[in-house]
Parts: sequence; C-alpha cells; structure tokens
Amino acid sequence: MIDRRVPTSRAVVAPLLAWEVLVQAAHSVFPRVFVGRRPAEEKRTDLLASRFYGRLGYAWWFERGKLPTLWTHLRSLNLAERYPPTPELAQAYSEHAPAMMLLPWHRRGVRFAQRSHEIRVQVGDRWGQGQSLHFWGASLYAASDFDRSLERMREALELLEATGDQWEVNNCRLQIAMALYRLGDLHGAAKMSRVARKAGLEIGDAQARGIGLEGWAKATDGQVPEDLIRIERERSSEDPLTLASVLQAEGVRLLGTGDAQAATAAFDECQRLFRLAGMKNAGVSPVRPWLLTALRRAAENTPDADRRARAALLRRAGLVARQAGRRARFYRNDLPHILRERAYLAALAGRRRRARSLFGRSLEVAKAQGARAEVLRTRVARGDLAGAMGWAEEVEDGHRARKALAALLEAAMQVVDDDA
Repeated sequence: MIDRRVPTSRAVVAPLLAWEVLVQAAHSVFPRVFVGRRPAEEKRTDLLASRFYGRLGYAWWFERGKLPTLWTHLRSLNLAERYPPTPELAQAYSEHAPAMMLLPWHRRGVRFAQRSHEIRVQVGDRWGQGQSLHFWGASLYAASDFDRSLERMREALELLEATGDQWEVNNCRLQIAMALYRLGDLHGAAKMSRVARKAGLEIGDAQARGIGLEGWAKATDGQVPEDLIRIERERSSEDPLTLASVLQAEGVRLLGTGDAQAATAAFDECQRLFRLAGMKNAGVSPVRPWLLTALRRAAENTPDADRRARAALLRRAGLVARQAGRRARFYRNDLPHILRERAYLAALAGRRRRARSLFGRSLEVAKAQGARAEVLRTRVARGDLAGAMGWAEEVEDGHRARKALAALLEAAMQVVDDDA
C-alpha cells in the first residue's frame, strides 16, 4: 500500500530504510523464497505504489539526501520484486544502478542494470532498453570504467533519441560528455556538453543547463563566458544541484584567470550546498579535488612575506587532501587529480621522494583509467617541478606533455559557441 504520509525527516526515514534494507537482503540471499512469490493477479496496488516510489526517488535524488533517496528506491524495488518480471520490476532494477552509487556498490549497480536491460529486451521495450543502458553506463562511469561506460551510453542515446524522451536524452548526453572528459577527448566533451546545454535551454531543463556548463568549463580549462555563468547562477538559485554545477564551472573559470582565492570561495559554496542536501555520489566527488587545487594555487600566489596566510592555506589544503583521499577510496575518478595535488604539496614541503612517488602513482592510476588528459596534466606538473627537485630527465617530458595538452585544449575551444 502507498503510505498516506511520506516521511521527510531523517530520524523518521532511518528506521524505515533499515527495514527495507533487511527486506532487500532477504530477497538477495534467498531469491527463490522471497522474489516473485505472489501471484500476478494480486499485483495491481503494489506495482502502482512501486511506480510512485520510483518517481519520488527521482525527485529526491536531486533535492534530498542519501537516506530518503535510498528508502524510496528500496521501497519501490521490494514491492516490485514480490511478483514475476514486470515493467515495474525492470524500472526498479534500472534505478538500482544509480542508487548503488550512493553506498557506493558499483558492481551491484551494474549487475542490476543488466538484469533490467534483459527484461526490457524480452518485452521489446525500446525506451526502457535505452534507460537501462544509460544507467548501466552511469554505473560503469562511477566505477571508473570509462570506455565501457561510453559504449553503453552511446547505445542508450541512440535508443532514447529514437523514442523521443528529451529529458533522458539530455541526461545521457551529459554522462557521455563526462566520460569523454575523463578519457581526454576534450573536444568531444565540450561539444556534447554544449549540445546538452542548448537542449536544456530549449525545454527548460535546469540540470542540463547547469551540468552542461560545468562540463564545458572543465573540458576547456575554464574558457567559458563569465556572463553565461552569472545568468545561470541567477536562474538556478533555488535548485541546489544545478547551482552547485554552475559554481563548479565558475570555480574552474576563476582558476583559468588566475584568481585562486575567488575560485576557493566558489568551490567552498558548492561543497556547502552538497553537504546541506546530503548528496554523496560520483557527481559530487570532484568538488574537493578542485578545492584542493584552488587552495594550493592560492598558497603559491601568496607573497613570501605573508608566511602566516600561506601556512594557513597549506594546512587547509593538507586537510582537504586527506578528505578527498578518503572519498577516492570509493569514487576513484578523481584519484589521479588528488595524487597530483598531494605531490605538489609534498614538493612545497621539500619532500622530494614523496612528491616523486605521488606523481608516479597519479600517472599509474590515470593510465589504468585511460584518462589521457590526466596523464598529460601530471606529466606537466612533474616537469614544472623537475628543475627545482633535481629531476633533470623529467624536464623535457614535461615540455612534450604541455604541447600535447595544449593541442587537446585548443581543439576543445574550437567548438562553435552556438548556444550563448
């Protein structure tokens, strides 16, 4: 049955969530006993409730915290699993993929997205296949499997465009843009981000506008018109997720202009919004690494005479680095970035061996992820410090990496701005 009053307080949601977790655990461990146990003729009310809880979970993903979102989702899933395979079960399995990003439990998310896709192939649901592939790709992205993520999402985009769901199309485009960005295809990332943003402007999709601006900024090292960010901040003042994405774009833009102090303030505000909303997922995790970069650059820009301010910035950078490192145990997409910044901090502290080791680890992780641009950024950073650190053999490598990175950025900035 549908609850007459939907709980919103975390104190109320927590015990309800605990019960749904226990139910889902029983379903997972003893599926022959608990899954599909009720006859199909009794399913009408439960499946209607499953749909409503699933849609509520969509809304709460953007506006509420981790616990309420998980509760609504698991309630939807547990109701649908009482019966043999249905469209509602396929939808709940699909939604389980992004829900598992909150824990995070990426392998489980991928597995359930595959199950959803199998059901929808069997019943010939082309839109559903597109959505399942989209969420499958999103789970792979959260697991840092960018190549396979891009493959699934391109399949999803083709199906979603054919079935005409523009909202899902925009979300899929944004996921593709971020996968391209991670893989170092900065031109493709900038182009797809702008396409999604333009579509968001046309249909009033706030998330597409904001996240598209974030992807555009990151793909071009902040080469985004300041007035577009200002306009989007005014539009998005009541939507925390969109506003946080716009603030990330602003922070990256400010770093590109050399204003690290203002960039720090933008990333701080972004982090505050996510904290208030209780959001923890692969889309939130980049904020601390970028804040770390802003703090480190602010410290480097502080005059030597103001040692106290410089020391305070470096202490805070060290704290943020530890926090980001802990988060990267679960969301590894930004680990090359974090390791590179930790190497910078070690070098600033005169710890040469530590800095060299961290640069090496950053390169190792970036290469394993196929993150071409991150590899180049780490080589550039190591080359910039090579002279002072006594790593003569790395100086020329840094020059070569800088040229290659500049070529990627130049290609990204050549994308025609047709949506400003």
